[in-house]
Amino acid sequence: LTITGARPFGETLVPALIKGYAASLGAGVEHVTGAAAGETKFRLADAEGAALASLTVDPGTTTSAFTALDQGKAAIGITDRPISATEAQALTRLAPDMRSTQTQHLVGRDGLAIIVSPDAAITSISEEHVAKIFSGGLAGWSEAGIPGGEISIYSAGANSSATDVLAETFLKPRNLALTTKVKLVDSETEVADAVARDPNGIGIVSMSETRSAKRLNLVGSCGLITRPTIFGVKSGEYPLSRPLYFYTGGFVKEAAGRGLLRYALSREAQDA
Repeated sequence: LTITGARPFGETLVPALIKGYAASLGAGVEHVTGAAAGETKFRLADAEGAALASLTVDPGTTTSAFTALDQGKAAIGITDRPISATEAQALTRLAPDMRSTQTQHLVGRDGLAIIVSPDAAITSISEEHVAKIFSGGLAGWSEAGIPGGEISIYSAGANSSATDVLAETFLKPRNLALTTKVKLVDSETEVADAVARDPNGIGIVSMSETRSAKRLNLVGSCGLITRPTIFGVKSGEYPLSRPLYFYTGGFVKEAAGRGLLRYALSREAQDA
């Protein structure tokens, strides 16, 4: 069974779910480095050591998840956004409607954080200033009344939907578009590390990927401060989050795949 798709979920959440699923079966888990870079294999065995399943997790991107499903290279695709109409149309040979509950499985929501350097003289930022910064309307921190020099915006580009969520939440309602003056890196982990090193840097990443960067609170138009916390995401108070889906091409023939899906959608899996 192969599972592939969006980072960082393929590197963090999916392994945790696999271990939780194994524990729910009373099974043991052995994980080894896969054949390809970044790939990890998990072998599940019962108490007597008899093999139950072998699962390969291959982190990539949301787009590559749909490609892998289409090519039959994965049984489960991990995505950080819903499938588009164009993508769904291209996969009709797998399922008539890729957005049905038989193929689209909402596993959870991932909180996102606006981050800056830990040395930055700021702990909260207004949503209005976020919109102006990411649309290119503010060139320097001083224009927002914050000590600092010229603002550097970092993004994981096509490898992350984080900036897309920011654009939908803060830019489009103000008729603004994301600036093209961004420094592109390969992953949200690299965004966090680059921002942490840059006293004038800013970016948006998964809360689980902030590393040594500083998460900023958000100040709404009414002055209400919302903090990037798990409770804020769950309650809906905090405005920045993205859905996490498992997609399948219809019926999953592997028993371990069906079992993992059931576990991922269960109350029991919330701890993982």
